[in-house]
Amino acid sequence: MIIQNEIPLLEYDDSSSEVIAPDHDWTAERLPEKCLFAFLGDVVHKYAKENNAAMV
Repeated sequence: MIIQNEIPLLEYDDSSSEVIAPDHDWTAERLPEKCLFAFLGDVVHKYAKENNAAMV
């Protein structure tokens, strides 16, 4: 169920498991130099198409 908040950024789905949990141990992982994190998939796809972005 979506837990709504006055500030949309703070809304979350309490029935969905995270791709990366807040307590994930990063000591054994290597992260990319840059990363894109966005909530609006259609905006990201449009931007990527317009800028010939590579999916990694």
